Amino acid sequence: MIKITKLPEPAGLIQYKGDKQPQDRQSYDKDSLSFKDYSICTGELSEDCYSTNEKESAFTELRKQLLKEQKYVCCYCGKAIPYLFNEHGSPQMKTEHFEPKSIETALQLEYKNLLASCLGNSEPNNKAKKHCDSSKGKEKLNHIKNPASPEFSPVFDYEVFHQLKRVEVIPIKTHIEKKGIKNDIGKNYLNLNVDSLCERRYVYFKVEVTKELGIDEDKWLKNEVQTLLQKYEDKRNDDKLPAFYDMITTYLQEWLQKHT
Repeated sequence: MIKITKLPEPAGLIQYKGDKQPQDRQSYDKDSLSFKDYSICTGELSEDCYSTNEKESAFTELRKQLLKEQKYVCCYCGKAIPYLFNEHGSPQMKTEHFEPKSIETALQLEYKNLLASCLGNSEPNNKAKKHCDSSKGKEKLNHIKNPASPEFSPVFDYEVFHQLKRVEVIPIKTHIEKKGIKNDIGKNYLNLNVDSLCERRYVYFKVEVTKELGIDEDKWLKNEVQTLLQKYEDKRNDDKLPAFYDMITTYLQEWLQKHT
């Protein structure tokens, strides 16, 4: 997971939250936003609650900004989300409430609590096990802090299994014995070691790391690892991050620490 720097709250969300009085919940136009009759809404952000006549819905505006500030990667697994909709118009992300809205109702529409998550195998006809928000659901994480909060610090390391062709998420050393951290990572919460993710991580690790440095880590050269790490860290300033950016930078940083 990467730390997220939130942008200013989108205008559409501010306007949506500002319409609080039941007597005001009628359709109206303002700044190209057209809000529908809120009697059909449940209080959640959805396309059914508000849309636009001329431009895009406030919900689409929100989702685009979430992706932009996260540099187009999932807030949990780091998988790339290169676009908001696919060529068929289907959404390619979910709007995640980091603190579950069923528990922290006051944070339901707080912008700092809203993140962009991948679909997590929740697509129709996808029989793979779910992960990220699609697996977490209404659960509250134990040791993982909101990546958009000042309190956030990384708690993931990564372990590569070349024979199995998979890369798994493991807790960092300071958290490995903490009660609940394995639940956060595991199948009852984020399910970050589901086969589909582990195998995809390995493909990226093989292409981006072992292709450059070799499969035998004992033969890696320190200066070459530093060069590759710097190349990746420089991408932090790009508009979009590579898939599994955190996995690659974390792994290279750990290797350098062990060989210093």
